[in-house]
Parts: sequence; C-alpha cells; structure tokens
Amino acid sequence: MTMQIVVKNISKDFGKKRSTVHAIKDFSLKVDHGEFLGIMGPSGAGKTTLLNMLSTNARPDHGEILIDGQDITQMHDHQQAKYRRKKMGFIYQSFELLDSLNVKENVILPLALSRANKKLIEERFNYMMHLLNIENLSNRNIDELSLGQRQIVAAARALINRPEILFADEPTGSLDSKSATILLNYMQLVNQREKTTILMATHDAFTASYCSRVVFIKDGVIFSEIVNPGNRDQFFEQIINMQRTIGGGSYFNVSQNN
Repeated sequence: MTMQIVVKNISKDFGKKRSTVHAIKDFSLKVDHGEFLGIMGPSGAGKTTLLNMLSTNARPDHGEILIDGQDITQMHDHQQAKYRRKKMGFIYQSFELLDSLNVKENVILPLALSRANKKLIEERFNYMMHLLNIENLSNRNIDELSLGQRQIVAAARALINRPEILFADEPTGSLDSKSATILLNYMQLVNQREKTTILMATHDAFTASYCSRVVFIKDGVIFSEIVNPGNRDQFFEQIINMQRTIGGGSYFNVSQNN
C-alpha cells in the first residue's frame, strides 16, 4: 500500500470582510504512507484548523486534499462520514470516552457501530489491548482510570478498526511526563508495526521528538520543517531551537523531558 496525503493550496478563512481571519493560507503539504508527522506552531498558527480539514471535519475554502488520489473535499457529508469511520482514527486531549460504558465497551464502540461480527470484534479488541499492554483494564469503569490510562484506552479505541490515518490533537496535553512517555511509545510502536500514518498537532517539543518529521506553521503557512536525524535527543534540541526561532518558546513544556 502506498497511500499518500497530498494537500494542494488549501485555504481557510473565518469571519467576514474586515474581521476575516486567514487561518490557513494557500497551504501545500505531502505526507507519505506510514509517516509520523508532527505539526507545531504558536497558538493561533492554524494547527487544529489544518487537522480538521485533513480529517474531513472541516472543508477548506479553496484547494484540494488528496488521499489515495481521491479528493476528499469533493465528497458529500455522508461520504465523508463513512470515509472517517473506515479510514481514520482520532485521539483528542479530552479523551472523549463515554463514562456510561466500561473500558471494553468504549474500545469496541467503532466496530460495534459499523456492525462488525463478534469474532472480529473480539480478535481486534484482544490484539489492541495486548499491543498497548492494558489487558488488565478491560472490565474497569472509566471513572476508575487515571488520566494516562484513559488516554491509552482512547488510543485503543482510535486504533481498533485499523485506520490508515491516525489524527492526534495535543494527545499528551492532559498527561504527566510518565503517562505521556508511555502513550508516545505506544503511538510510535503502532506507527512502526501497523504502518499507520500519524498526524499529530502539539505545542510540546518532547512530544514532537517522537515524530519522523515536524512541520512548523505560523500565521497559516509553513514556516519550516525538520526531519528526525535518528537521534531523539538531538531532534528534541532542533525542535526547541526552531521554536525559539519561530517565536513559540513559551508554547512548550520542557518539564516533560525531565
């Protein structure tokens, strides 16, 4: 499989006339199959807006977004919803787990909603719980979990239908350093073992150091990018230096690296 994401000259504005905010401006990007891409930039740079458009949760005002050669911006709403369910997974800072369901019920929810057969559901559930090393949480209630455990359960739910693309918006924002490290190690494992393409928006240099490439955006355009040289400590320092250059020095939490 050689799935590639190709973004061609997309733009997104909010507001009208004099109050218009140009969130994303004539933006182009290519993401290779199996890449772990970080998206960074100061607050208001357009990170979340970009993720929302790439994940079909918002439409660009102009431009194309090609996945597998198909322009997802031309799909009708119901086609986009079906595409999201089949091809995409999502991890949010706020977890978005259902307190009325236990861990297993939360994790299998995407497959249950797509009416997958019980055998497949059990196989995928057991595989994901083993891969993420959380088999002991299967029957727990959500309110019994730590923040770190909740985020890893959310990751299992996002990955259970084997999405081709995983979108993560500040996935470590609510976690302490230990929980963040555990989650990032699992995301890196899934990226390498499942060949899942991951696009992650983050303000945190430590979190971004797990990526294979980081794109920095400012005022809705690409400011620069850095490719991981194969040494995470060195990559971390390069990211910090770029944040200083871009003016985002106050937007990362170096305490996670301690």
